[in-house]
Amino acid sequence: MQQRKPDLDHIMVTINHPFGTIETPLSEWIAIGPGTRPLLAPSAAYDTETGAALPLSVIPFRYRNTLLSRLLVRLKLLPNPWPNT
Repeated sequence: MQQRKPDLDHIMVTINHPFGTIETPLSEWIAIGPGTRPLLAPSAAYDTETGAALPLSVIPFRYRNTLLSRLLVRLKLLPNPWPNT
């Protein structure tokens, strides 16, 4: 049985914020990013339709906001996902 690929609007990401845990749709994270807290990054993901945990690989690499992805953006090896922040 082939598994379906989750839709971006049906993926929730968990962000560990200094003031608590935040959950937001992946589509919103992709659109807005970390905002004024540049080091925030998704720590978990799940499918809202099934409740199943998903690997962080469902998040396109340039939107993961990890140390490596930020470095690759600075080196211009990845496009800046949030150029206005």
